[in-house]
Amino acid sequence: MPLIGIVPWIYTWLNRSKYYPWYRKLRELEKQNLGNKQIENIEEYEAQLDRIEEAVSHIRTSVAFYDELYILREHIRIVRLKQD
Repeated sequence: MPLIGIVPWIYTWLNRSKYYPWYRKLRELEKQNLGNKQIENIEEYEAQLDRIEEAVSHIRTSVAFYDELYILREHIRIVRLKQD
């Protein structure tokens, strides 16, 4: 019986855990450039964001978690806009 209660939690965690590393990388990139009004190497910054966005576009997840995938993509877009 207890296993039945934990299965949905494990399923959710397995799907969401695919996003966590990319949020971590996005946050690190944002922190590196926080406070820098003029990013010294804008091409490298854009390239890193492009790599994150490309990797996120290849994440395979259940339809039930598509909304979280789109939220992550939106967060990438927000970080990209912050540099402007």
